[in-house]
Parts: sequence; structure tokens; C-alpha cells
Amino acid sequence: MASSAQEAPRIADVDEYLSRAAAFGFSGGVAVMHKGELVLERGYGMGDRAKREPITPATLFDVGSITKTYTAMAIHRLIDQGKLSLDDTLGKFFPDAPDDKKGITISQMMTHTAGLPLYSGDDYVLSTREEMVRQTLGDKLTSPPGTKWAYSNTAYQLLTVMIEDLTGKPYEQHIHEQFLKPAGITHTGYVIPNFLDQPVAQGYQGATADGSPLQKTWYGDGPSWNLRGAGGFLAPLREVAIWARTVEKASPGAKKRAWETLIPTGRTNEQMGHGWFVRTTPWGGRQFGHSGGNGYFGMNLRRFVDHDLIYVFATNNADYNWGHESEAAMRLFGAGKKGMPPRAAAPVDPKLAGRYRLAEAVDFDLRFEEGQLVVDPAQSHELIQVLATPKTALTTPEARALEAKAVAVYTSIAAGDVEPLLASLPPSVDKERERKFWSSWSERVQKEQGKFVSVRPLWVVESNAQGGASSDTEMQVFLRVRFEKATRLVQYVQRKDGQVAGNPPLQYPELFRFVALSPTELATWNPYSGETRTVKVEKDALVIGAVRAVRRP
Repeated sequence: MASSAQEAPRIADVDEYLSRAAAFGFSGGVAVMHKGELVLERGYGMGDRAKREPITPATLFDVGSITKTYTAMAIHRLIDQGKLSLDDTLGKFFPDAPDDKKGITISQMMTHTAGLPLYSGDDYVLSTREEMVRQTLGDKLTSPPGTKWAYSNTAYQLLTVMIEDLTGKPYEQHIHEQFLKPAGITHTGYVIPNFLDQPVAQGYQGATADGSPLQKTWYGDGPSWNLRGAGGFLAPLREVAIWARTVEKASPGAKKRAWETLIPTGRTNEQMGHGWFVRTTPWGGRQFGHSGGNGYFGMNLRRFVDHDLIYVFATNNADYNWGHESEAAMRLFGAGKKGMPPRAAAPVDPKLAGRYRLAEAVDFDLRFEEGQLVVDPAQSHELIQVLATPKTALTTPEARALEAKAVAVYTSIAAGDVEPLLASLPPSVDKERERKFWSSWSERVQKEQGKFVSVRPLWVVESNAQGGASSDTEMQVFLRVRFEKATRLVQYVQRKDGQVAGNPPLQYPELFRFVALSPTELATWNPYSGETRTVKVEKDALVIGAVRAVRRP
């Protein structure tokens, strides 16, 4: 049962969940502010695996697109001052804008309805302000302005140019002086804060390390204009929570414009204000927020207005850890859906490491690493099914038909044909952008991991998107895609209305990890289903349910 607005948030449950999840690969942090008081601020797992540096409350994270909320508030302040209007057009600030873009309004740019492209270029490819403007204004619109919602980084990059022109100051300096410094926020930004004395989380994608944002190529005053104003701020979680608490005071008119004038995004229970997303959930009520991420870092900021509660979640291994975000948020209100990860009762026995035979010609290696027993789930299809098939897996004719459809779609994608996928995407999705993404994914993965070999379904489950109402029901197919050199696990999500959600490839846990419940019993936990699978330890064998894996010589 979800808590009422009068009940205190269930902080201990969130902390216990994330603490236990860290034993199964989670790394990140959380900050919770209730009625203006910081009631939880903690890091979990490693911020830098190579140096064995844990994540702490002082650790800086890439906030991603939450940077847009700072940009949006600067625009709101300029509107309050009479220097700008939501009805002002792009042509007013960019006289050389082509005719199809001259009439785009500030309102459309802030609500992602301008039809401007998603990107002007890669985040870490250097691009000057002038180059970014020329690229964005020269690109083809994704839709006529004001006709369709489609997320756009370039819209916020152009807003950043306007902020600089109207204030006469560099973007970060203006944000720092007008908003951050007055709020006591001292370690948020690009280059103004002294980050040399702060730990900065390294980004990971499974076992692949990508370094920290400060190790990327930046200009002396900040990142490329492909990123500036739309993403890339660094901040400790505490300061993101403080920022969310102070934004109403930053602009008298912001609340009405940002949170009351809303545009549908096409997603269930979600609308877009001027700079903020507005959602409603049955467990947390109304919430204003924003998320950000790049596959390595992920952060979500939720402000639950009915509870006077601010929740900030971050991870430095986003492709593998993002599922914990909504679960931790729901647990604040007693609405968690996943089982609590098991707690180790004893050290694992390193002597259990070795090669085991699961079935005829199906072997797998159990390794002992850094005090844990781990298994690479990509070793075999059967291994994944034995260790991770949810109890809620569906076997209905509808589920089998969806499995066949998902296999056909991914087989086509691997062959370079993305049209079957595009045909089933909802109207709100930018088809050209999806075509580029999936074509690029297929090309890149096969370049790195060899030619495509096969796709096999693992299971189908039904779930509610982001813990939403029953109208959010989705069917999720999990598949194993084999290439010559490696295996990828992917997800195919179909909404209740029959349209595909268009999710990117799922990164399944890079390792299944085991804790010891006793000298004769191990347990592994599936972060996607929240289910625990126990393993009985016998002489020269491991027993997983009805399956017996025998140790090989």
C-alpha cells in the first residue's frame, strides 16, 4: 500500500534496498530531501573501480540533461525581467535563420515542440558556438514547429546562446552568479567550481570504462557547444536536491509556466512544462522532474509536490543500473515491486569456482573475483534461462506471438533493415532519428563483435511502465542476440496499444553475482525481475531448482 501525503518517506527501506543491490553490481547514489531537510544522502558501490574508490556523498556525477532545468530557469528569469517572452521567435535572435525556423517560438523550444533536431553533434566532439548555431539552423526540421513533441538538445543549446546575448555574460557565469551562489550551491557547473579536491565518478557500461567527464576534451571555459546548456553539468547529489528546492524562488513566474502550462508528450501519465516534465503516479502523486544520461551516467530528479519530497538518484553504470531508479523511488512510498536482494550470511567459498556442465555440451565457468563468485550470463542461452527466468514469465499464445515478432524485428535490424521496427513505433517518435540510431547500433556492434549469428527469445513478462497505472501495461520480450565474438541481451517492449516503445538495446547485468546464505546454499538476484534464485551446494555439483550442474575436471 502506498503511503499518504502525511506519512514520512520510508528512507530506511530505500537505503537497505540500494545497499543490498550494491552486492549485485549496483553503483550510484541517492539524496532525499523531505520538507527541506536532507534525510538521506549516501553512495553505493565504486566510483572508480581501478582505484577502488567508493562513491560517497561528496562524489560528483554528470547530471546529464538535468542541466536543461538550469537553462530553463535562466529563461524564466529573463521573462520575469521583461527581456524575453515565450512568444518571441527564433528569427528575432537569429536574423539569418532560414524561413522554416524563423517562426519557432521560445515556448516551443522549451517544450520540445519546435521540430529542431535532437543533436548538433556528439557530446565530446568540439564545436564552437558559431559552428553549433550554423549546424542546427541548417539541419532539416523533424516536424513543422508546434505540431509534435520530440525531445531536442539543440533547442536548449540555442536558448543558451540567447541567455549569453541577453545577459552579456558566459552561460555558466550567469547561472553561477544568479542562481547557484545565492543558494549556497558551490560544486555544480562546468569549470567555475574547483573540482580538483572533489571525487568524480568514472562512467561505465558494464565492464567498459569511459572515464569521467573531466577527462574528455573540453574548451577552457567548458564543454563543446554540442553539449553546453543542454547537458554536462557536474554536481554532488545534495546540490541537485537543493537546486530543486530553490527553483520556485528563482523566478516568480516559473511555477505557472514550468509546471502548469503543459504539453502532452505522447507517453502515458506524462506532460511537458517549460523546462520540466510533469508526471502522475498512483504511489507518489504529482511529480515535477527531469532525467539525464548517456549510457554511462544516469540521473533522475523527482519532486513529489504532494509530499514535499525531493528524490535524486544517480548511477555511473546506467545501462545496467537504471532499473533501480524507479524501484527506489517507489520504495519511498511503500510501493516497491521487486523483492529485496538477499543479504550475505557468510563468505563465499572460493573453492567452488570452476567449470560446470549444465546440460549436454553446455558448460559455464564460475569465477571467484574480489571476494565474490560470478558468472558471465553471455556464456549460454540455457544458463540465462536457468538463473534468471522470472516466475511471472508468460507462456500465452499472445506472448509466443510477440516473441516471434521480436525475433523477426531484431533479425532484420542485424541484417541492416530497420523498417519493421520503425513501422511499429508510436507517432510521437522521430522515425528518422530511430532509423539512424538502430542502423548505427547494428553497424557498430557487428564491427566490434563480429557478424550476426542468431536471435533467440528468453522470456516475456508484463509490467507497468515506470510504476504507472494499469493503463501503462507493457509486454517486454527479453532476447539473446549472438554475434561471432560476443553476445548481447536486448529488450523489445510493446505497449498495450500494440505500438513498440522504441527502447534501446538492454544491457543485462554483465555478471550474475552470488552471495552465500550458508555453507551449502548460494543465492543470486535478478535486478530486472527482483527475484532471488537459490543454488544448493553439493559435492561436485550445484543444484539450481530442478537443474543439476556438475563440476567438470
